[in-house]
Amino acid sequence: MAEITFYQLPQDLLDESVQRQVICRVIQKIYQVTGSVGVLCEAEDLKPLDDLLWTFSQGSFIPHAIAPSEEPVLLSDDIARIPPDRVLVLTLAQLPPNLPAFSRIVDFILPDPASVQHARQRYRAFQNQGHTLTVHQLTA
Repeated sequence: MAEITFYQLPQDLLDESVQRQVICRVIQKIYQVTGSVGVLCEAEDLKPLDDLLWTFSQGSFIPHAIAPSEEPVLLSDDIARIPPDRVLVLTLAQLPPNLPAFSRIVDFILPDPASVQHARQRYRAFQNQGHTLTVHQLTA
């Protein structure tokens, strides 16, 4: 079973650009600790996330690319392009069907009501599959 960590963003963090920066900081930390990350996002979020990972923090460097690539941090809108030996970071509202067996998955609970509802559904789905779940409160 996988270890699933949900990061809950603060209720007052409603600015989407700041939310994306927080998500980039989490991706950076995972990369620093594990050395390999796969980020699954919507197709329309690939290029903006790619750009933001270059610019969100002055002086930081996260070697990343849109899949397919050999870079340690892969961005993709297709779960099949992310090797299951990486930490999977989810930025989707819905879980993809036929999610491969990742040993570690990171997810986010954004503060708006619709995102909270989607996160609850993902949490219940993971819980019903018997995964180990943890929720961490983030600060801005």
